[in-house]
Amino acid sequence: MPDEPNGFLLKILAADGASVRRHHLGPGEHVVGSIAEAEIRIEEAGISRRHARIGVLADGGAVIHDLGSKNGTFVAGRRIREAAVCGFTMVAFGSVQALLQPADPARTDVLFGPGGPAGGSPAGPAGEGDTTRGLHPLERLAETLEEILPSLAEGLTTAEEAAGELACRWLSVLPLGRVEFLRDGPAGEAVVTAASTADAVPRSVAAFEVEGPDGWKIRLRAPSSARLEPLQPGDRVVCRSSAYSLLLIKTCHRRGAFAMGGMAAQIPIKNDPAANEAALAKVRADKDREATDGHDGTWVAHPGLVGLAKEAFDKVMKTPNQIHRQRDDVKIAAADLTDFRPQTPITENGVRININIGIQYLGAWLAGTGCVPIYNLMEDAATAEISRAQIWHWIRSSLGKLDDGRKLTRELFLELVPQELAKVREMLGEQQYAAGKYEEAAKMFEQLTLDDDFADFLTIPAYEYLIAHEHR
Repeated sequence: MPDEPNGFLLKILAADGASVRRHHLGPGEHVVGSIAEAEIRIEEAGISRRHARIGVLADGGAVIHDLGSKNGTFVAGRRIREAAVCGFTMVAFGSVQALLQPADPARTDVLFGPGGPAGGSPAGPAGEGDTTRGLHPLERLAETLEEILPSLAEGLTTAEEAAGELACRWLSVLPLGRVEFLRDGPAGEAVVTAASTADAVPRSVAAFEVEGPDGWKIRLRAPSSARLEPLQPGDRVVCRSSAYSLLLIKTCHRRGAFAMGGMAAQIPIKNDPAANEAALAKVRADKDREATDGHDGTWVAHPGLVGLAKEAFDKVMKTPNQIHRQRDDVKIAAADLTDFRPQTPITENGVRININIGIQYLGAWLAGTGCVPIYNLMEDAATAEISRAQIWHWIRSSLGKLDDGRKLTRELFLELVPQELAKVREMLGEQQYAAGKYEEAAKMFEQLTLDDDFADFLTIPAYEYLIAHEHR
């Protein structure tokens, strides 16, 4: 009887990258660990008894959960507690590397119909005349490039991991094709290829390229039967999350004003050199991008980062400012500023983090502290506001469904709030907890989230609370 093609194929890799074991994962949950009962048993040093769980979903995706393992679970080079994946994904259980990919090569034959939305219903097998108009892969995937390429340029991730991460994103746009990372080296062009499916797409394909930092390029490839609408000559692909930043530079410089960059929220991590270096690398990549784009200055959350930011600008900005860079090449449409993808996945862990951060920040704010270090980032009121606003919308939107299929409801939210308040208390300790107003913060976060009248900003009712409870 032939193997069931649905689900995923997990390949456990040897140190040289060769596949040593293959596990077919059908719909349902699969435990990875060293115990005999584990469906995916790995008897290697550093593998916990119950290390991780891979849940294969009916819609073709998968969710990887770390089960409290000692040496961690990693997806695309990042340690995770929970991660939703699709397509070609590099996974590591401790030091054991693995590759997770769809088991069904036929998934390469799926195309969205003309003008269909990203994440919409497939239109059936690919054929002559199918089009991705309105779904140009570069335009849809560009929003993720600034997350992936800086870490590649800084050497924090390998080309294979970066390609795997981008290939995973590919499936949310167009479930076929290949992603290639290219770099010009002394011996010629080096190519690292990752497939978003089972690597069944032929080489005779339409290809589009976008340039990244430090000599890297990304080529997105799709079968020639898919008539990808080409970009117009001279058009620049803009990462959507930086569209407002480029428009700010263009607008300010046209008016003779300085365009300041954003704040790097990272703060030095004194007790973890590896984590500290990773945080500094993110700041460095962010400030390099700002300086290269044309900002005239920037700001950081901690004085220890001033030198790093100054170094990034000094490399690029040889004049007192960059107002002479008018950025006429930048063309930003209104739609670029109101495109809030990605909309999925929404996870229970993500909702919990939003609640936890909201309680931590509001609890400190009500006690008189407006700048609060949370999870090695210096947070301000905007962070708590985003956390509140996301949950407010998810509860009321038909799209507000968790990746396990549950709708985020008022009842589920109210169930999670006291659990996260208890975590905050345990994490802070009794002395610091007592110095804040965390129980009041939890009640306020609940009210702001459940009130159908969306408050313009969470500090407005917070100020009203302070006035009402002021000791006279």
